[in-house]
Amino acid sequence: MKMHFIVRAISILSYFSIYLMGMMIGIPFICYLFLMPFFEWTTTPSQPLTALAALLGLGMLLRTYAPRVRQTNLATEVFIFILLLSPIIERLVSVPLSLFDYPGFVVPLICFLVLYPLSIILRLKMQKIEITNQ
Repeated sequence: MKMHFIVRAISILSYFSIYLMGMMIGIPFICYLFLMPFFEWTTTPSQPLTALAALLGLGMLLRTYAPRVRQTNLATEVFIFILLLSPIIERLVSVPLSLFDYPGFVVPLICFLVLYPLSIILRLKMQKIEITNQ
């Protein structure tokens, strides 16, 4: 397997393993993304939109690994990263930062913030090597 694929898979797994703590229990971030668009009456208007943006980013990410799509440019990769970050940034802005001071949020978030850009760099380097070898 290619190194950028492994790094990207680990970063997406860490993205899914982010936990958002509630009053009683924590909820995995992936559940938050899939459920938030349906609970817009209890939240601010931007929360369902950012959740839908992240789901769009996940769809675009899956599309980049389709057999017909051989190359993606840097703008597409960065756009997907911004879409994935949008609900996290929205949550960080909407509630006090002291509520996010627990390992179930900090560790996976740092892994995602480090590994996803690293996977972009590795993928672009791999594409550059493939182009020069042709």
